[in-house]
Amino acid sequence: MSSLTAPSAPGAIGSPIQPAALLDYLGQLDSWLGGRRAELDALDAEILNAGQQAALTPDMALSLALWQSVKNRYDLLLVTWDSGRVGPAETERMASLIWGRLDTSGSQVAQLSGMAVSLPEACRLSDALAAQLRSRLNLDPTIEAQANRLRDLKAQLERIRDQLQLEPAAARTSALTTAQQLALRLGTWSRSGNAAAMSAVCSGRWRSRLPASNGT
Repeated sequence: MSSLTAPSAPGAIGSPIQPAALLDYLGQLDSWLGGRRAELDALDAEILNAGQQAALTPDMALSLALWQSVKNRYDLLLVTWDSGRVGPAETERMASLIWGRLDTSGSQVAQLSGMAVSLPEACRLSDALAAQLRSRLNLDPTIEAQANRLRDLKAQLERIRDQLQLEPAAARTSALTTAQQLALRLGTWSRSGNAAAMSAVCSGRWRSRLPASNGT
């Protein structure tokens, strides 16, 4: 599951923003809203499938409420934008809508109703919450990539063990001991998620510790 990053907001509160910058931001924010909603729907389904409703529903409820608050502010921005028919007063109003506090007082999610956040802050918080949910569901792209790498390494180590059976008896015992040590280290790296160590293994440098197999 890929991650999304909220767009950078232009301008500052109390100052008009150039229409071109506003148009670009509105387009990026629209894409972000669509992508984040689809991601939240997928995460909600994963929570149900994993049977983790009790543990993760509060974070999901906050994420959905936060998304709705951002969407409401986006809709106000679109009304003010009025298909580009804006002057200094309208662009200054849009700057206030972007950088001013979101109206979260009516939210039924207690965590959100007590927050005082601007639109950019709400988007960044949404990014962080989504990343946290992905991580707790083991859906983080980095975690998935490391898991795939570990599976490849384990398969490679098994192939080397098979090849070692072809080694002369005098060298086989020492080589099998080395392979067993590497298997133990691989298990340790698997539990710790040590990406740097796994990358070193993937480079193949550790294979120099084993004698060349007859099949290679």
